[in-house]
Amino acid sequence: MSEGIMSQRAPDMTDTVVTTSVGADHGHPVDLMLDGDPDTFYRSAAHPKRDDWVMLDFGAPRAIGAVTLLLGSGTGQWTLHSGVLEYSDDSTGWTELATVPSGVATFHHYADTPVTARYLRLLCLADQGYRVAIRSFEVRAPGLLPPSVAPAPFPLRVSTFAVPAYGKLVFSFTGPAGSNASTAVRCKSILIKVPTGRRPEALTSAPARIRSGAAPVAGEEQGYHWNVTRLSTDPEVTVFRCRPEVTARFHAGWTLTISLASIEMNGAAGTAWIDIEEETALPDSPDAFTTRVSRYAAAKSADEFYFENLRPRSAVVGWNQPIDLLWHGSGNAQYRMYFRDVDGKETSVEVDNGFWTTPRCTQNANFTLEATTSGGQKRYLTTSVKVEGGAIDAASLRVTGTLTTPRITAEDGQVIEFAGTSLHTVHGNLTVESDGELVCAHPVNVGGDVEIEGKVTGADRIEASSDFFTGRRLSVREVAVALLDLQSSPSYGWSGGSQSVIYVLVASSTADGPSMSRMELDHGNAKIVAEAKADSGDTAAAVLVASPGCYVVARAHQPDSAQGTKHEFKPRGRSW
Repeated sequence: MSEGIMSQRAPDMTDTVVTTSVGADHGHPVDLMLDGDPDTFYRSAAHPKRDDWVMLDFGAPRAIGAVTLLLGSGTGQWTLHSGVLEYSDDSTGWTELATVPSGVATFHHYADTPVTARYLRLLCLADQGYRVAIRSFEVRAPGLLPPSVAPAPFPLRVSTFAVPAYGKLVFSFTGPAGSNASTAVRCKSILIKVPTGRRPEALTSAPARIRSGAAPVAGEEQGYHWNVTRLSTDPEVTVFRCRPEVTARFHAGWTLTISLASIEMNGAAGTAWIDIEEETALPDSPDAFTTRVSRYAAAKSADEFYFENLRPRSAVVGWNQPIDLLWHGSGNAQYRMYFRDVDGKETSVEVDNGFWTTPRCTQNANFTLEATTSGGQKRYLTTSVKVEGGAIDAASLRVTGTLTTPRITAEDGQVIEFAGTSLHTVHGNLTVESDGELVCAHPVNVGGDVEIEGKVTGADRIEASSDFFTGRRLSVREVAVALLDLQSSPSYGWSGGSQSVIYVLVASSTADGPSMSRMELDHGNAKIVAEAKADSGDTAAAVLVASPGCYVVARAHQPDSAQGTKHEFKPRGRSW
């Protein structure tokens, strides 16, 4: 442990001496942590080790009401890895006051019961590989004017989605018991700090709506008149500054009343700690004004649990669009939404109270909302959403890019053409009825069912570069392959999910008249049967029917044979 380095603080704690076991870096002496300027800081001369410390000696025992530490340089560097605050009367035996969390830049400790001690230290609990900086090590005494607070209603009620709740707090400040005009506490100002936001530890999320004021007082002794001003520089704390026209003198003979009314309570039950800072001086030191602190715990209670009116923002939503779901629910519950995702699987997500936006809807859907109370009880509401639009039934359709639709159908005499220069995607079902036609110049990726009873034609026909893929079912009755180049041994392949039936196409032709060819192929556990029938001079297609769960690629070639077309299959691929 290195030799302590000493410095005097000015001006608030002139009797306080600070020492440290790790020395001070050049230009960052220990007194900078006590100068009241958060832009300056003490920095250790070395990396602190376990049991190194920074200690305040007040010169005599004093009451400790609150401690504030500003750690690090202000830019995230040199924070404390692990530490604890301790107090002592003799600098030998120490008692823990509070644990300082690792890596924090700001740490506040308020003593529920103020302690009295001469020494206060920050102790390092572990070795760390970098220096430590302290911008402020501030100790404040407990308040001389701790107020009594009357909430209305009692307890305060939280707001609900449907009905806001309002509250009022009345603070009464009076001098110490038994005090009189000659032993009065002098006061220059009082700050009331209200935590704001939606969290349980905050009081309100609408501080601008609070009405504040002080009751009239009489004469110079009571400050003539108290002005209450709302300050709002911090989004998490709204400060009400209460200041007399002249320094007031508090004694047991009179009371200052300050009211905060029309407080719109937030919706989270819990306890909001309201800090009160007073700038006061003791009777025996009338010019030594010091900031002293006290606290009030404002308890917020939830009304009886309620849960109702789950509904979509509109009864109908367009295909592939999200929609907002709304409901009324208590703030003291947790909420979870159950629904089917785009793959049809049941899923659930935690949601905030009152509002949730669904994923994109491609079909009519049901949504179930679960509410769990603080006591563990569960309640459920269900609503449904109707999806309209998106399906395409056209006499003629030409697609050059991605097509997003729940269903596309080519009825009798209609044509669906996929043109363009790249892969085409149909997010939905593709149906070609018996007299309809599908023209595909390039690969087509279908997310739903593929039902083809009519012709499939096109410049490239169906070959390895123009496979059909579907996650459900692929069925093809007839495919025209007039431009199929058998000499180049094109590949054909279709894959499906666990419920799929896979169909593979082959070609057959003859110049002597109608013919029929048939082939059976065993591939693992799958039996593939191919038949092709063609009229004279035509080229026709066959269908290979494979059992579910396999993947097959078939090659076809045309050998030199006067007896018509022969088909050979060289399966390659894998099963799953």
